Amino acid sequence: MMDHFAGKATAFDVEDSWKADMLAAASYSGLNIKVSDVHKLSSQLVTGAPAGLTQFQPVADASQYFPTLEFLLRTFGEDRLIFGTNWPVSDAGGIFVDSIDLEIGILESFLADQYAGVRDKVMYENALRVYSPRK
Repeated sequence: MMDHFAGKATAFDVEDSWKADMLAAASYSGLNIKVSDVHKLSSQLVTGAPAGLTQFQPVADASQYFPTLEFLLRTFGEDRLIFGTNWPVSDAGGIFVDSIDLEIGILESFLADQYAGVRDKVMYENALRVYSPRK
């Protein structure tokens, strides 16, 4: 499992070096990506600095996050993306906003444009498969 966009810079740009790393990582069929702390991708734009422990008002426009989410969905497929919040740490990146509601809203908005079944896989079915005890 790779957490938090697998080390992606906290910016809306989809950096070539990160894309290359993700394309290489995708060759490992058992590797999943946790899409957590999604709102922190807006840190660079809002604060001028990478996300840290300082609070900021995240960008609420879900479409700004779509290029990164689209790349991950194309690269890993709907069976290997797992929604996560990183709560309670995620609240450090969201002043005057419920970070969990914001993160859910961003993902739900993105997934609404995908074909049937993708939303359920990303939002909970993949987590059940990966984190459930094996029998």
